[in-house]
Amino acid sequence: MRRRLWVVAVVVALAGCSSSPSQPPAETETPLSSTSTTPVVDDPALATDLRQFAVDTALADDDRTLLVDWLRANTTGKDVIRAGVPQEWTVGDKTGSADYGGRNDIAVLWPPGRHPIVIVVLTSRDKQGAERSDALVADAARVVARVLG
Repeated sequence: MRRRLWVVAVVVALAGCSSSPSQPPAETETPLSSTSTTPVVDDPALATDLRQFAVDTALADDDRTLLVDWLRANTTGKDVIRAGVPQEWTVGDKTGSADYGGRNDIAVLWPPGRHPIVIVVLTSRDKQGAERSDALVADAARVVARVLG
């Protein structure tokens, strides 16, 4: 039996990139509803918002520094995005999980000598209670690091 798996990786590569207005995601009956015409996440709002708060100037300098310190000190992300990028990159992230095997991570990556990269990886399966996969998130981050690194 083939298991369906849904992965969304949203990347905003450089500080100062233009962004589109955020719209809340549409509600669906299940994350992978075969009758749904709208994905659970329909724009890069999560990445755009994180970039604006943690990299750009949406927050005052002291508040942005506090947020970035919290993200960098996170200990729950060692097996997700952090596991997929080179060790010399600084990572600040916030992990999450959900029903339907959802394993998620949102992060700012600071490659040495480069502009920050903002990445969001959201995963879901088509069955409630399905197993979560840290490795899937790490693999998506590895691809992003290889392409943008």
